[in-house]
Amino acid sequence: MTVTSITYTAAIAMLAFILFSAFPRKDSYPELTAFWGSQRWVGVRQQWASTFRAQLRTLRNTRQMITEGYEKYAKRRLPFVLPQLNMPSLLLLPVDDLAEVLRLPEHKVDHFEPNLNAPGVKYTLGPDFTVGPHVDFIRQELTRGLPRVVGVLGAELDDALERTWPLADLTDWQPFKAYPASLSIICQVLNRVFCGPELCRDPRFLKEIQRHSKSVFTAATVLQLLPQACRPILAPIFAYYRRKHFLACKKYMLPVIRKRLSSTDEASDALGTLVQASFHEATNDTSATLDEDAIVRYILLLNLLALFTTSMAGTYTLFNLFGSPTKDALVDGLRDECTRRLPPSSEEIRCDHLESLLRIDSTIRESLRVSPLVDVGTKRLVVQDVNLRSGLRIPAGVCIASPVYQIHVDPKFYPEQPETFDAFRFSRPLEVESCVDDDGALWQKETPNEALPLTATRTDFLSFGYGRHGCPGRFFASHVLKLMLAKIIMRYDVEVRGVAPHVKQISVGNRPVEDVEVWIRKRRGI
Repeated sequence: MTVTSITYTAAIAMLAFILFSAFPRKDSYPELTAFWGSQRWVGVRQQWASTFRAQLRTLRNTRQMITEGYEKYAKRRLPFVLPQLNMPSLLLLPVDDLAEVLRLPEHKVDHFEPNLNAPGVKYTLGPDFTVGPHVDFIRQELTRGLPRVVGVLGAELDDALERTWPLADLTDWQPFKAYPASLSIICQVLNRVFCGPELCRDPRFLKEIQRHSKSVFTAATVLQLLPQACRPILAPIFAYYRRKHFLACKKYMLPVIRKRLSSTDEASDALGTLVQASFHEATNDTSATLDEDAIVRYILLLNLLALFTTSMAGTYTLFNLFGSPTKDALVDGLRDECTRRLPPSSEEIRCDHLESLLRIDSTIRESLRVSPLVDVGTKRLVVQDVNLRSGLRIPAGVCIASPVYQIHVDPKFYPEQPETFDAFRFSRPLEVESCVDDDGALWQKETPNEALPLTATRTDFLSFGYGRHGCPGRFFASHVLKLMLAKIIMRYDVEVRGVAPHVKQISVGNRPVEDVEVWIRKRRGI
């Protein structure tokens, strides 16, 4: 079979798929068909194959389509439908309806179903993606144990920054690709807590961790966009590369797992916790054996949950802060706060020190507000028919979601220049104001307005989800991000040059453009 004939065959197959997809197919449930037909759709125009062409537009124009629906419908307290390519359409709700739905119990709206059954998860991560001992570690040992590890994180960040941006080499400006640098720094710091000191500074292991995570997310993205019939056919190809990187990571981890198994010391990281849990399980069940593959898989899942999201958040913060027209004043304010609030030694840093960094906290929260990682969030599957106070009736089988970016820049919630990055937007209400009275005496007062910490979830700030299903790792991630920004501020001068786009939008997701550079220089006087 020649290359030309293969090309023609592929073209005919693709054309057949397009023609098949162009014609709407009836839903198996008449009530759902009637419901979707009664709703307002965005991106669907009066043209041939209108629904399919709207689905194709979501690949690159999702934000514009959602903005259209938000302005036309959501601001009038009306829901609207976002079509998706080879995925069920989403009903995007106005904020009032969204708040009501997200407070409903699990037997009415299911948080796990739309996430676990997404093709990107089904064919790559498996059913234990959001449940298992790795999630228990995040919710319990990691979050509760933050006071024990903050100093360790600070010291590891010192080492990671020096490896990535060595001070001795930065007496003058040098360019670095921002996202790969952030990924390298965050990967080392996360794995200090996930795998311990034996592995977190091994560049070969860290590179395999990144390759494994990238292979999973690439597979998930591609499979999610493919027709349903193609997914089980192509999934094994992606699984081959994922397995290859899994085995490479396992090669580095096995000696450490076996060392921890023979140790009597209390677990101080995720690897030790998982080894001990697996050992106790095998001890209690005489027919069971220690599942080393499961331990490796859970560590890789921890990295999948934390690595890219935290690295992207850190990258966006660099872009937004150092790309701001008022960056000099902002950086001066941040440096002043860090100088006053943080001890000189990383090992001495405590949680209360980080909690006192109001401006650092606000800068990261504001960056996540204007640069969310996804434009659609808080997906829930309606399991039982829901009747809302607004009069909207949502039948079982509908997947609802929130228009994250559009809520984040709505003047109703953020009246002052909502589309502009304002680093101290959230700290300003808590800033202590110095005043001089008529007698010349200096006194201080606190403004009475409300301020919100980085980790707070609300219906007008959805970067970490909402309510009981908010991101369980956000407390740990916030500590890492605050430490990272504080140390960069104190060590380096940073510039973002040029006007190249910093974000690539693919469907509902946003990711940094990998080639965008930041210019780094050692601060004078350190």
